This record gives sequence, C-alpha cells and structure tokens, in this order.
Amino acid sequence: MKKFLMFVLVCLSFLLIGCTEEVSFRDTNNFKTLNKSNENDKTYVYYGEKLNTTYLSTFANETFKRLYGGKDNIIYSPISLYYVLGMLLNGAEGETEEELCKLMTLGAEGTMDKDDVNELVLSIYNHNQYENNLGKMKLANSVWVNKNFDVKSEYIDTLSKYYNPGVYQTNFDSNGKKNICKWINKNTDNLLDYKVDDVDADGTTMIMLINTTLFNNKWKYVFTKNNSFTDLFYGDSNTNVNYKSHKIDTSLYENDDYIIVHDYFENKNKIKYIMPKGNKTIKDLLDSNIIAQEFEYTSKYIQLSVPNFKTKSGFLLNEMISDLGAGNIFNTNKANFSKISNQKIYIEKIIQDAFIELNEEGVKAAAVTIATSTCSSANPNVEQEVVLNRPFIYCIYDESDVPLFVGAIKNIEE
Repeated sequence: MKKFLMFVLVCLSFLLIGCTEEVSFRDTNNFKTLNKSNENDKTYVYYGEKLNTTYLSTFANETFKRLYGGKDNIIYSPISLYYVLGMLLNGAEGETEEELCKLMTLGAEGTMDKDDVNELVLSIYNHNQYENNLGKMKLANSVWVNKNFDVKSEYIDTLSKYYNPGVYQTNFDSNGKKNICKWINKNTDNLLDYKVDDVDADGTTMIMLINTTLFNNKWKYVFTKNNSFTDLFYGDSNTNVNYKSHKIDTSLYENDDYIIVHDYFENKNKIKYIMPKGNKTIKDLLDSNIIAQEFEYTSKYIQLSVPNFKTKSGFLLNEMISDLGAGNIFNTNKANFSKISNQKIYIEKIIQDAFIELNEEGVKAAAVTIATSTCSSANPNVEQEVVLNRPFIYCIYDESDVPLFVGAIKNIEE
C-alpha cells in the first residue's frame, strides 16, 4: 500500500476577497465527512507577542535554495510545507520521527521534539487566521482517508488539537477527487483553479494530507499612478519594464554585496527584498544563509521602485526533503508511520503548487484606508532611492517574522 501526500500553497497579494465559509460535501456510499474543521467557531486575535522563529528562517533558506538552483522566477511557501511535515511527524515513530524532527528544527538551539513543533504550528495558526477590511490570511489543513484504510483515532485526535483539519473518507474516485478540488479551490479562492486531473490519486492511495496557505494584504504606503516609469530590468536579457514607485519609511541594510529593504502591509505583515550587487548572484546569497541572517537595520525614508510580477510554480519535493536528511519517509521498507495506522504505509510524493501576483491594483483598494493614516504629515526629504532593477529575492513575513512565502525574480516579462 502507498500513501500519497499533496501539499498546496497560494500567495496572492492585492486582491479583495469575500467571506470565508466552511467547505461542505454531500455524503455518499463512497464519500463521508468524518470531522469538520472548526475554524468558523473560533475568533483569532493577534496580540503582538513574538514567536521564536529563528529555525523557521533556516528551514526556509535551506529548502528554498535547493528549489531555486539558478532557475527562473519561482514562488514557494516554507510554512505550508512545514504544516504538512508536521502532520506527518505526528504519525511517525523511530528513525522516521527523528529524521522529520531534525528537518523541522534546522538551526534550532538545543533539542526540540514533536511537542515543541506542535505548539509552534498551533501558535502560528492562531496568529494567522484573520480577515478584515485591510486583508486576509488563512491557513487550512485537511486529511483525506481511503475508505479501506484504518487510520488510528488517536492520530486524528492529535491533528485536531494542533492542526484543526477537516477529515474526509473517500475511495479517491472521480467524485472524491472533485471534492478534493473543491476544498483546494475554496481555500485558495480558486487562484490555482485545480481540476480533477491535477489530483494524482487513485484507489491505491491510502491517505492524503493537504495544507493551503492564502495571503492577501494591502500596502501600507500607497502607490499612485503618477509615480510609475519604464526602465530596464537587468535579468538574463535587459528588458524594458514598468516600475511602480512610492516613498516609505523602511528598515534598510546595505553592504558591498547586496541591499535589503522592507515594504509593509496594513496588517503589520511585511515583504523583504534582497537584491545582490556587482557579480553576486541570488545563489551566492542563499549559500550564505541570507534569509536566516540577522542584520542591524537602519531606519530610512526612501523612494522604492518595484516592477510588477506574476509567478506560478510547481514542485515535486521528494528530492529536496531527501537531501535534507528525511528520505526514509519515501522508502517502502524504512518508513515508519505506525502512529497513523497499523497498516504499512510510506510517502509516494510531496508536491507544492504556488502562485503570487504583485502589482498596484491592490494598493488602489488599500489607498482608501492608507490615505486616512498617511496623508497628515509633511513629506520629509528622501534619503535614498532603491530600484529593484536586477534579479532579487523576496520574503513575506507575518508580524512575528514567520517566513510565509519566499520567491525569486530573475526576469520580468514585458
């Protein structure tokens, strides 16, 4: 028997989104809802306490640099993968558990175990479930179980405590895969437009774990129509592209090799741009663990110019996870998921699909809110102009510096 695990992410900036509703299905002989997520019964309030996210940044850097490899534009969510691995960790024992725990605590000081991981993901979940007039952040998990597979109730109970998944029983036929598509599309606002053929599962699939991560926030500082221009972007080929520009108070770090600058969203999230200088490349910076490094930033009032971009990526993550020391989960003989079931299972594949669009349209929607809070003071003198006109890394963080999404832009289409 085999286990197939699917993992899906969406990041969308600057899109107005409607209310969140629980996905509901009609029970049939071949499909049954075993446990609904109770997210709609909870109110999540973020009080601003900081989480220990140091090793999450190392996890983000180590996984992303293996996916990047000098490729073209890519988008990836380390936190979405982290949730899927966490659900697997709770079903593992022996060396499989040790490998997964080590992978999930890269860079951690001291020894961390499964309980530490569970408490962390629960905190992140509670900090990142919101929807208001300024934006939206949503994490969602689900477990899909073959009707012929005996999953342990203790495993589902543990996931329900820390991951709040919906749990569904199916035989992974066409109707079952339609329901999976419905769940994915509902929790990603149809940005991935998943179809039945995109769900790689069949009657031999025993269990499927899914995480979706949806991000939607408005700029804190408004981009205006008259602050745009066309200039070269120095990628593989020099291309004339449109830049949007605005003046912001930011935290900036700069040396001979790269410049780091932040931009901010209304809900206290932020995006960090890292642009190499001279002969330095994105790969060089990732090899130096740039995402996990700490810097002494300088507060500056700058003119920041950013190109619009849209990126969609798809990854098979087996090789990357194996390279980081957790390859036994894919081994039919060595995988130990005895806390999930007494039946012998292993992971066939872990995949991720991701999407991001960054442009000024959402900023227009945000301008109504931002105008109230930003137009009252006199404009200070711009201390520095920063133009992202060559390949760069971008990282989106929540208020506690949890790395939600990491991407790279190497070329901009005209």
